[in-house]
Amino acid sequence: MAQLLFITGNPYKVRAAQHILHAFDTTIESKELDIPEIQSNDAEAIALDKAEKAFALVGKPLIVNDDSWIIPGLGGFPGPYMKDVNQWFTAEDFLRLTLPLKDRRVFLRQHIVFKDVGQTHLIKVDIEGTLLTEIRGHAENPNDMIISFNDQGLSNAEARAQGLPVIAHRRTAWHELGEWLQSQDI
Repeated sequence: MAQLLFITGNPYKVRAAQHILHAFDTTIESKELDIPEIQSNDAEAIALDKAEKAFALVGKPLIVNDDSWIIPGLGGFPGPYMKDVNQWFTAEDFLRLTLPLKDRRVFLRQHIVFKDVGQTHLIKVDIEGTLLTEIRGHAENPNDMIISFNDQGLSNAEARAQGLPVIAHRRTAWHELGEWLQSQDI
């Protein structure tokens, strides 16, 4: 069984990674590092830079993850800035901004980078969800109350409250990472 170091302080990301990678005989140990993150509209560049900086600090095989949220009806907003926007906006703010949109799609764009000596592997996957027309559930992140990846239309907040996976039931970058790790015999 492979064991990887996952550089993150986000417990939701750790649980999703552990849940999915377990099926690929991979366990995750999480470690939070204080890494200055570059500011960019390019989430791929952010993830690659974060992996390089983390590897320079720990010197052993690791993975990093950086997500972007793309709302086509808003020209791709907020992109890699969702963490900040979630601190500034309330669920009501998100709803006022998105309610008039005809295009109700939202994409979670996952970037996962595996980094080891002489090897960097990037995986990028878009997961399509839906913008809801009402606030549902309670969550730390306001966007979780107006976005659904659930086949029954539950908000991400409602799905979590019921103990259901938010995205793990879909094809994610974690699934692709697991398959790649097995092909590399890591």
